[in-house]
Amino acid sequence: MNSATAVLLACAVTIVTGSGNLQVVNEWTLLQYDVPFNYPNADSYKPEVTISTGIEIGWDRIFITTPRLFNGNPATLAWVPRNRAGVNFDTHKSPLLQAYPNWEWHSEASSGDILTTPTPNCSSLISVFRVRADRCNRLWVLDSGVMDSIETFKT
Repeated sequence: MNSATAVLLACAVTIVTGSGNLQVVNEWTLLQYDVPFNYPNADSYKPEVTISTGIEIGWDRIFITTPRLFNGNPATLAWVPRNRAGVNFDTHKSPLLQAYPNWEWHSEASSGDILTTPTPNCSSLISVFRVRADRCNRLWVLDSGVMDSIETFKT
């Protein structure tokens, strides 16, 4: 057995034996958003094709990335409140996702206007894949800038 196999085996044993101590904080069967009234393209949202590619635990929020792999995703970076000690976790199953930093940062891409505007707003979020919070509670975001990458691959 080489050293890489031994390390992999040790990691697998650690994961299997330690998994009984994990506590579920939030869980979703489908990702649902708290979409504002009259938000663009909200009717075409299909929760069953929304995929989360990243999660980051901030000081007071949990950030979730949902890149726009398919048309209709209302927000590509969302958050839910971080649960604190003593909170009844059963009441926090499938919390609605909130757009981060707000819905205006996502509306141009959600409506598709960013593809037809001669001078698109490059300050909006298009399709976030990864996010990290540093020790100063700053959020670093990796946005591919590609919409509908699986359906039509528009840039």
